[in-house]
Amino acid sequence: MVEYGIDIGHAIASRELVVNGKSEQTVFPEHSFTTAARLITVDAPDGSGKGAIALILQQQLALIYSEGQVCLVSPNKFAQSPRAQEMGRKLKSQPDLSPRSVRHNSHFMASLMLNYQTVILPALESGKIVIVDSSEIRALAYMLDRGSPNSVESTLRWIKSGRATSNLLAGNRVLIKIGPEDCLANIQARSKQDYGDPTDCLEAQRREDCYSVAIQVAKGLKQVRPSVWIEVDNPRIETSDINAHLNQLVTNAIIPQLRF
Repeated sequence: MVEYGIDIGHAIASRELVVNGKSEQTVFPEHSFTTAARLITVDAPDGSGKGAIALILQQQLALIYSEGQVCLVSPNKFAQSPRAQEMGRKLKSQPDLSPRSVRHNSHFMASLMLNYQTVILPALESGKIVIVDSSEIRALAYMLDRGSPNSVESTLRWIKSGRATSNLLAGNRVLIKIGPEDCLANIQARSKQDYGDPTDCLEAQRREDCYSVAIQVAKGLKQVRPSVWIEVDNPRIETSDINAHLNQLVTNAIIPQLRF
């Protein structure tokens, strides 16, 4: 049974996230971010198809701008850079750390920071388009769902200070919209479930609600120019060629809305 630490229902109803008795707006002073036009994030709960959509988006943009000018990064993962891998090894060496704790989550946030510093920022500086499969929104949504209030507050500080993303915000934000029942069905259809995946409809609904709150926080960040927010519906469908379906989705619903 998951032990919840944050009242997400209140945050959804009031549009105010309260952590340790403090409103989200007071957790860290207002910070101004740089908007990176060539940075594209793709976010949604697990089971939404966002990973496949991010890959197809990379493939389609590579056909337009050339293979070497478009890269796909998963910055929340330890495997994305040597320095992030070291963070993963440090975490693995401390098996007694609670997954809900600040210390446990700090390894993931530091990994996100290092992947921005050593992979994403250099790629942008070299003129490339960078597609991010799950952004800092995922980091916050997961902690809102499974973390302690202290770990949520810590994650907010990492994000709102600009430390987690090298003071960058994506110029294009793609949000995949899908219901919790469809997400859960897609997860259950996988050959392997990951640690932390929702296991029933209530958990899937909470995860979706946590994403809604994390997106609300991201939209409230101060930036040089606003991001383009692109919402794409991707309900579960029965088809013999899911790749053809997703290719059409990217072609028709995402590419025309990108602004560089």
